[in-house]
Amino acid sequence: MTITRSRRVGGEKERIRLSLDVSPELNELIEDLAGRTDGTKSDVLRRAIALMDVAVRANESGKRVGVADTDQGLTTEFVGLGVRRVSSRTNADFEAPNESGMPASV
Repeated sequence: MTITRSRRVGGEKERIRLSLDVSPELNELIEDLAGRTDGTKSDVLRRAIALMDVAVRANESGKRVGVADTDQGLTTEFVGLGVRRVSSRTNADFEAPNESGMPASV
């Protein structure tokens, strides 16, 4: 990863430029998400980091984070960077992240 600082322009805040090496599959996923959300690849990464920040803070305060079905029942709980199905709660259901930091099924 390469990090570069940029100057402030007008009233804008200072920006830091990151250069990341990702797999072609992860790049394709980021591009797909950018297209589906009418954003840029940078937007996708910013939103993902913001979502992870919310999840980590919630976890630190003893809350659960996951996906709820339409009747508000938690069907999937996010644990760290992996995913664990709520219904069974066994270690076998925990999906560890692959080398790109995503669950292997993504």
